[in-house]
Amino acid sequence: NKQLCFVDIASGQVSTFSTLKIQQTGDLWNASVSPDEKYVTLASAYANDANLYIYDGTQLGQIPLDPESTQEGIKVQTIQYPDVVSWSPNMKKPKIGFDAYNEVDVGTTGKVGYWGIYEIDFTAGKVYNLIASQPTNVSIGNISYSNTNPDLVAFNYIDATGKYDIYVGNFDSGQLKALTIPTYKSSTGAFIVDAERPTFSPDDAKLCFSSPALKALLFYDAATSVLSAATYQQPLYNPRWFIQ
Repeated sequence: NKQLCFVDIASGQVSTFSTLKIQQTGDLWNASVSPDEKYVTLASAYANDANLYIYDGTQLGQIPLDPESTQEGIKVQTIQYPDVVSWSPNMKKPKIGFDAYNEVDVGTTGKVGYWGIYEIDFTAGKVYNLIASQPTNVSIGNISYSNTNPDLVAFNYIDATGKYDIYVGNFDSGQLKALTIPTYKSSTGAFIVDAERPTFSPDDAKLCFSSPALKALLFYDAATSVLSAATYQQPLYNPRWFIQ
């Protein structure tokens, strides 16, 4: 119903922040809770809203998404709307990663659309392009920070044919690694082409992601590069690994 809800894991009871809204009830999209549990960052359900919103339980604030270009002080206004949001684990230097749909004017006849990944650095008070521009018809998104290292992220890379791979980026070492998930086969012999929404295990030793086509959650072991799966009766989407 596009409202912010929460669940009590022990009882299974679900409650709703019924009065929380951007403009009207039912216009919220993705949510991400800060590591200190004091804030929730929200994307709205509007396709022309180039803002993120931050909620402290009482007030709702707005964060304009106008990243700086490669020229310091020059801002880019290509973002149409954000989607997936993730908090850095280090609240001493709070940062938010997010993906966003962009459109760029091409001459006088049309626009080119693509997905990109950005970071809000609250200490610097700026929005940055986190990953460099990609080739035409390639998009990146569904960013997720690690649970222990603020310089480690995972995200989806969607090629021109629509295949989903997962990349892991370490900004401290400058390394960017493709897990080449579309080269793996499932137990039925089908290639895995929809590895969506990576999420780190609490110790960052594994990544979990979903394959709706296989009705499975997939688990990638970082040390061995071994892929395992848990299958279900229905497709699963948007996993989030947490510890209780």
